[in-house]
Amino acid sequence: MDRLVPDAGAHVQRQRLLGRLDLQLQPFYERDIAAGILTDDEAIFHVACMYLKETGYIQLGGPDAEGNDVTSRVSFICLEAAHRIRIRLTSAWPSAKRPTPNSCVAASR
Repeated sequence: MDRLVPDAGAHVQRQRLLGRLDLQLQPFYERDIAAGILTDDEAIFHVACMYLKETGYIQLGGPDAEGNDVTSRVSFICLEAAHRIRIRLTSAWPSAKRPTPNSCVAASR
């Protein structure tokens, strides 16, 4: 899915929407961790590689449609991946609505 966003020069550009990346990756992370074929460091590596290729809008953690916090280990893996490759994800934000843990919001800075 694409969205149109203004850039600094009053032009409009398309930006790819990756959505709730941590929620999308969660089932694969849980399956591979349980099977013993993935470590957190490997997960961080794979997410970091994706960030180098894809720069779309990402939302991490925060409440689901029922208001339950969905912040998970994968939310922090996504933040750590950006930190390790020293990029600022200007389009990746932890949801600031309650009940997002303060630690997730703080880790995004």
